[in-house]
Amino acid sequence: MKTIGKFFALLAMLTFTNALMAQISLGVKGGLNVATIHAPEFVNELVEFRNVKNPTIGVVSEFGFGQHFALQSELNFTTKGFKLDEGFDVQLFDIDVPLGVVAVSEFRYLELPLLAKAKFGNDRVEGYVYGGPTLGYAVNGKLTTRAKVFVEFDLFDTKLDLDNIGYERFEVSGTIGAGVAFKGAGGKFFLDARYNHGLTEVYDVPLIAEQVENRNVNLTAGYLWKF
Repeated sequence: MKTIGKFFALLAMLTFTNALMAQISLGVKGGLNVATIHAPEFVNELVEFRNVKNPTIGVVSEFGFGQHFALQSELNFTTKGFKLDEGFDVQLFDIDVPLGVVAVSEFRYLELPLLAKAKFGNDRVEGYVYGGPTLGYAVNGKLTTRAKVFVEFDLFDTKLDLDNIGYERFEVSGTIGAGVAFKGAGGKFFLDARYNHGLTEVYDVPLIAEQVENRNVNLTAGYLWKF
């Protein structure tokens, strides 16, 4: 037990030392999140889940180790979900959705990505790729029903009690992405694109009696200040 304790103490000391040696940057970001859900192939032949588009915002920290490697963590507020437009009556989240009505399901998440980042470029322009796990927590959700005539217009919004409908609030996902940064004296402006692949089965859709997972594409811009 003493040996294990010494090992973890040494690991903590090395981690703290590396953090002190790292080039630290802090920043903000915002953009667009395009979200839908994944279901088995036979389900996709029965119903069509369409994507929903919502803004996303977040704060970013980057710990640079040398010229070509960094660790990046973020805290993001984003919205996931899907749109369902079927030619028959359905019940979704214990709510009746009549024929000809579009149902838009949206779930707001706090997310914590932990990303390893490889960088390349010069003193002015920097390209990068990254990947790693993302931990998420669903804060709340709503179901919006829309009528379709010539254009879609909202009928009513229903707040969803995520615990009562059996929605899994905690989510683990994998993230990969790439971007480009334009360096200045005090920091860098960046443009970023990523794909987020949900690994947690978040909900059992009654219509198909199948668990579904989140899928998201994220397009953002932001700025990192050097400290």
